[in-house]
Amino acid sequence: MSQIMSILMLLTGFVILWCVGFPFTHFAFSKADKRLSNDGIHALSLFSGYALIICIELLLVPLDIPVKFTAWPLLIGALIVCVIYIRKNKETIAYPSKQFLFYALIILVISGFSFVIIGAQFFKGFAWWDTLYYASHAEFLKNLPFSSLDSKVFDLPYLGSSYHYFHGTHRIGRGVFQAFIASVYFVDGSSTLGFMNVLGVLLVYLGVVYALDGFPLSTRRKYFIAFAATVVPNVVITQMEGFIPIGLFTAFTVVLVRLFMDVLVQKQISTAILGGILGVSFFTTLLDGTYVVLGMIILSALILLFTKEFNKVYLLNIGVILLTIVIFVFPYREQFSIELGGSVTRSSLNFIYSFANSSLGLNWIFWGRTLTGSYVPDKLFLVMTFLSICFFIASYVGVFFTMYKGHRREGFTMLALCLMPFVFLSMKEGNEALDLRYSYFKVLTFAVPLIVVGLMNFFYIVLDWIKEISVNELDTFYKGMYQVTHRILFGLVLLLIVAFSISSIERVSLPLRVDWMKNRGISDRASNLIRFNDAQAQAFYTQLMRLEDENILLVGANDDLGLWWSTYYGRNNSLYTLTNSVFKTYIKDFPEVDMDSIPDDVVIMVTPDNKEKAIVPAQKQDSLALSVKTSYNNEQHLYVKNDAVMNLDELELLVYSKQEVSETVSFDIDVLENESVTLNVQGRTYVITQPERLSVRVDLLKGAQKIPFNFNGASLVEISNVSVGATDD
Repeated sequence: MSQIMSILMLLTGFVILWCVGFPFTHFAFSKADKRLSNDGIHALSLFSGYALIICIELLLVPLDIPVKFTAWPLLIGALIVCVIYIRKNKETIAYPSKQFLFYALIILVISGFSFVIIGAQFFKGFAWWDTLYYASHAEFLKNLPFSSLDSKVFDLPYLGSSYHYFHGTHRIGRGVFQAFIASVYFVDGSSTLGFMNVLGVLLVYLGVVYALDGFPLSTRRKYFIAFAATVVPNVVITQMEGFIPIGLFTAFTVVLVRLFMDVLVQKQISTAILGGILGVSFFTTLLDGTYVVLGMIILSALILLFTKEFNKVYLLNIGVILLTIVIFVFPYREQFSIELGGSVTRSSLNFIYSFANSSLGLNWIFWGRTLTGSYVPDKLFLVMTFLSICFFIASYVGVFFTMYKGHRREGFTMLALCLMPFVFLSMKEGNEALDLRYSYFKVLTFAVPLIVVGLMNFFYIVLDWIKEISVNELDTFYKGMYQVTHRILFGLVLLLIVAFSISSIERVSLPLRVDWMKNRGISDRASNLIRFNDAQAQAFYTQLMRLEDENILLVGANDDLGLWWSTYYGRNNSLYTLTNSVFKTYIKDFPEVDMDSIPDDVVIMVTPDNKEKAIVPAQKQDSLALSVKTSYNNEQHLYVKNDAVMNLDELELLVYSKQEVSETVSFDIDVLENESVTLNVQGRTYVITQPERLSVRVDLLKGAQKIPFNFNGASLVEISNVSVGATDD
């Protein structure tokens, strides 16, 4: 059923977007002074559909109307409008070209096959933490009134991330759209993650088709360039990592090459309104992009000012665009201003792209590889890195020449967007350069499709130059040599695009090869998917989803992604944990857990990432839950695995037992050299003078209790390999 839903989403989801967006787009541009081609209108229609859905829902959500109540009326209304509009304007409407549809279909297959095979319910790409927020945020907007977040978050822990990130407004455009899709297909927010990822990739292709509309390129070249710019591994990897807003904004960046120049010159107010609506959808999907959107409005106006006779229509259209943006953003102004007022550089996230400002960052763009965790031979890696550097240089040469070989205005904005990432490499504080590699690489990711457009343009310039020489060459030998060179270079370009496609397909397939990854010992950026796509993990979440109105005690560590997904999949139940440190990850003022409130009929469930290595053996996990809470250097940590190494100042067992019983807790203990330590547990004393495996008897009451382990005499104690077993007495 989950696989069928994936197929249904891919077959109909994009048609829904087109139906919503096509009438407005065609009306805005078909009678405009500067016409778009038929394919250009179809390409922009999906962006318009995305934007219109977002803007309508952005007005309704603050009225405390959950998206599930408005999605179908909105869709039915849009379908009726689309049918009426097509009937009235059928003489001026044409189908998209076969090449347009052909390449779109290939891109859907490349980016969507693992989504179909795994199924909508459990597809998470590489299963980064980001996907948890996007799933839970969409589920919240779909089902609950917007103003209820503050009161509901303590009863529904899965709302923690939505509460934490600017009280539900963080990237809310993406959230309401995702909630719309979930409502239309009657699925939960998590089941839309795969569709959103594929949508981001397809929109990149459509964005390039729109951006190149009217360029002096043959139809074959235009679509081949658009295809190449979409299958470059960096685009697909952004999809697989689950960075949904970044993937979508990459497509928006491509559209910005010409969008506002197209809009500003029109005399129809509808075109300016459409430009404003698109702008709203862009930066409510990724608020960091606000500066990019506003910057492109200003840059587009300046370019038109210097390349055409000044026209008061420009100012009117700018006013309409800005007014449209203000109208839709006004209900969220307070939280947006707080978020924009904070740091948008986010240097604390530099670890994500630690390789960004090195040659490996370029390798990541073109091949989807870094040396860390790679399974590509080192010598081949050196060749790939060298080619990446050459491609990067050639790309900017190609973008520069676009201003002369194509449209100068669009070529200039393209060059500006491609140079935008380097602003972050040049920023300084005083005389010291700032380390902004995360911001640099994120913005570079936005520009990657345009960089590939430049690369392909460079190749075509060289090919055309060689062909022109061969045509004018009179000497038969040299003429033949140039013709052979032309064929070889063209073949190498084709081979490059095939290599891009194969690399992208390989990365998309990783969620299907969990066992292979385990056997190869691969631990790279896709490490989370090894845990999440495990068959046992999915069985656990399926079991959790089937439970309803049950009392469930979840056992997991506070940094355990599996625990947080458990709060999501178990959201229809009353959830308990042994400590509030779990929920304090997102909710700093979460109240202390009242362990005495855990009911007798609670079902104990150990989260999948901890189950096999849990401190409590499998045969006792139905009746006994135990976590180790430690304090070290004024930081608290929670452990549930038996292979954890704990440096500690204090230790406390958090226990819930369904019966009165005595157990032994065994662990390896080590203290600093020449020191001894005394351990007191429930009145029993143990003296440790050297590393040993210690077994400590604990008497467990029925219900919940905390058992302190009091260490005295050593400045540092380290324990590991904790396990629980029955005593003989």
